[in-house]
Amino acid sequence: SALSYTTPNVIIKDIAITPLLPTYTGTATSFTMSPTLPAGLSINATTGVISGTLTAQQTGTVVYTITATNTGGSTTATVTLIYNTAPTNITLSSAAVAENAASGTSVATLSATDADAGDTFTFALVSGTGSTDNASFTITGSTLNTAAVFDFETKTSYSVLVRVTDAGGLSFEKAFTISVTNVNEAPTNMSASASSVAENAASGTTVATLGATDIDAGETFTYTLVSGIGDTDNAIFAITGSTLSTATVFDFETKSSYSVRVQVTDAGGLTFEKVITISVTDVNEAPTALALSNTSVLENAVSGTTVGTLAGTDADAGDTHTYTLVSGAGSTDNASFTITGATLSTAAVFNFEAKNSYAVRVRVTDAGGLTFERAFTISVTDVNEAPTLTAITDRRVYNVSTSQVVNLSGITAGPETAQSTTTTVTTDKPATFSSINVVGTQIQFTLATGIVTPQDVVVSVRVRDNGGVVNGGVDTLVRTFKLGIDPLPVAAASPNLITLGATAQLSATGANAVNYTWVAVGGTGIIGSGATINVRPAGTTTYAVVVTNSFGYQATIPVLLKVIIDYKLVPNNLVTPNGDGVNDKWVIPNIDMYPDNEVMVYDKAGRAVFTKRGYNNEWDGTVNGKLLKEDAYFYVIKFNKDGALPIRGYVSIVR
Repeated sequence: SALSYTTPNVIIKDIAITPLLPTYTGTATSFTMSPTLPAGLSINATTGVISGTLTAQQTGTVVYTITATNTGGSTTATVTLIYNTAPTNITLSSAAVAENAASGTSVATLSATDADAGDTFTFALVSGTGSTDNASFTITGSTLNTAAVFDFETKTSYSVLVRVTDAGGLSFEKAFTISVTNVNEAPTNMSASASSVAENAASGTTVATLGATDIDAGETFTYTLVSGIGDTDNAIFAITGSTLSTATVFDFETKSSYSVRVQVTDAGGLTFEKVITISVTDVNEAPTALALSNTSVLENAVSGTTVGTLAGTDADAGDTHTYTLVSGAGSTDNASFTITGATLSTAAVFNFEAKNSYAVRVRVTDAGGLTFERAFTISVTDVNEAPTLTAITDRRVYNVSTSQVVNLSGITAGPETAQSTTTTVTTDKPATFSSINVVGTQIQFTLATGIVTPQDVVVSVRVRDNGGVVNGGVDTLVRTFKLGIDPLPVAAASPNLITLGATAQLSATGANAVNYTWVAVGGTGIIGSGATINVRPAGTTTYAVVVTNSFGYQATIPVLLKVIIDYKLVPNNLVTPNGDGVNDKWVIPNIDMYPDNEVMVYDKAGRAVFTKRGYNNEWDGTVNGKLLKEDAYFYVIKFNKDGALPIRGYVSIVR
């Protein structure tokens, strides 16, 4: 039948084993075992029970074969015996941990020394010698971990007692010293020896000496201003070494508290930052300015008239001030003024035309005795006087359609030369004008069409300055004059139709006329002056007379003179070339009006004694420089124009 054995099967030297009992059915008469058990252990050959105490250390695992035999035969079973030895040592992979390492940090890996190959172990912290600091550690598996955060400066080494137990329950204990290694630690605080600075202290003034708190003894530090919360005013401070200094001048009244963010760095590069608030302490300051609410007074105002209210500017809120007139630059006219409280008043009556500006020097003193002085210029306000305009004489103009002007003079703002003026014009008969305006220093006007009768118009010129009428001033002056309108002058030609070469008289008349100037329209200049002139045109011509009246106004009147070209000439019939100046040459009146003429003179034999194209009354009764005899000579005058008939006749030479 089947054979088996009970357990346990771990054998420990010098410890009696729990007998291993066989289990089987039927009967067995004998038991044998192979290989042979070591000393101290045996198998009962009759009962098959294995028992005893191992006396000589064995190692390893041995498989034994047991055979049970009876009359009917035999059966076998195997038994595995493990010969266990206790661990002999415990080692740590490390015996140090850095300070400040988090609780649960692995310190080392535990390992055991055991003769039993393949044995397994469990490790535990146990009480005993060397277990002083067991509570600060834990063991998980074979790992020794911290159960606290260590501080080198507080304690540098810890003692634990570790037990290792093998799979057979044998154990070994050993005490270990765990060292805490020093780790550089950041500063934990920062201090400033002072936290205030007086206002107005010079830039570079020391505010405080900085200090740091650091657990590492003997540590050295550097200090810097850094960005972050509370760094609002870093730019106006500086740090040199451990000294915090100002980098500007502070004004309590402007800002009384400043915030900087400072970083301290230890020798190991670890830092701590802190916001430091610097208070500015108030210091009494002198007034910095002085104002006067008004700096002018009307001329002729009574003595004692208020000029203005004085007010000092002082950085110290709520400070009180007193005001006095003092000597110094700008105090020339102090005697003409008084101060009562904060009121500056006159002590005289001022005349703008005599003096329009006064100088006073005022001192303001604060409650702490500090002062500020300022010179003021008090202006005397002029009362505006009327503008000026030279009187405008009455005048008359001709009823022309072109623009005419009246010149204005003497336009000023009056004594107030800095003022500006505006000039306007109105009339009592506006319908008489198509336009009338003031441009610069001229009244420019154009008469309305359809005026056929003389007119007399009243023209008003208003000059206004910009000085206003306050304080009884006058800003306006009006001058009027009479503007008469005369009919256009008349002009005529007498006669107005002449033959070519004839003379006509031009005449003109105009109201108040003092000058007549005549021109030929399209000509190049004046052809005459006076109320009448004579003209001998070379063709139909339009003349114009410019009539100027006694006020300088002009009218231009055209005159048309028609000329008939009839080619009718009446030559003189006698030449007396004796040098007496009478009929010395043959004159053909108006021949100059026909410059393309051709004149021929023949003797009775039909011989030509004189020919000339463009004759101009120059023949003196000679031929080739020789005197012709007294006789009658036949002439022919041609005009060389289509349709113009020649003129024939006789001229006599008489000496």
